[in-house]
Amino acid sequence: MHLKISKELHKNEKIHMMIRRHWIIPTIKITSWVVLILLVLGAEWLIRAWLSGFEFQINKPTLELARLAFLMLGFLGIFMSWIMYYLNVQVITNERIIDVNQKGLLHHETTEFNIEVLQDATTEIKGLIANALDFGNVKVQTAGENQNFVFDHVAHPHKIARTIMELHQQAQDQHSLRTTNPRESTDKVL
Repeated sequence: MHLKISKELHKNEKIHMMIRRHWIIPTIKITSWVVLILLVLGAEWLIRAWLSGFEFQINKPTLELARLAFLMLGFLGIFMSWIMYYLNVQVITNERIIDVNQKGLLHHETTEFNIEVLQDATTEIKGLIANALDFGNVKVQTAGENQNFVFDHVAHPHKIARTIMELHQQAQDQHSLRTTNPRESTDKVL
């Protein structure tokens, strides 16, 4: 993902941060899938033990097929949890904020806005675990069409908001230098 975004950067644009959700979020999802797989395998063992006293036979190929199908579904859930974590990324550069939102395995949306149109960046940390592990949401308000930009469950939200506001201030300073001294900026381009 970093290579693809690097190819799409403007001249003199530099990546300052690449942000993904906090590691605890995919860990919870993957752990849930593993627990579900273990519960089903444990239930299979209990059912076999309970039905062994009865006279009828369990159709072994059907039971094996059901077990394998469920295991495949479980591993697919684990795989999708990891893929969604890895491919959902926010990139903060000195010029833009880029949000790559993976909606499904073959569907993603990319949203970006110029850092100069930023109005405010606020943080929100809810709960004991979020405070202990230092993760939360960063809400970025813009003056453009997209009113709010939210980075969900990211690590170190205060640091991210501070970095965004510092980059915004630098962009504003550079913009005011270009507008107050247009001759210098055209000399640099030539």
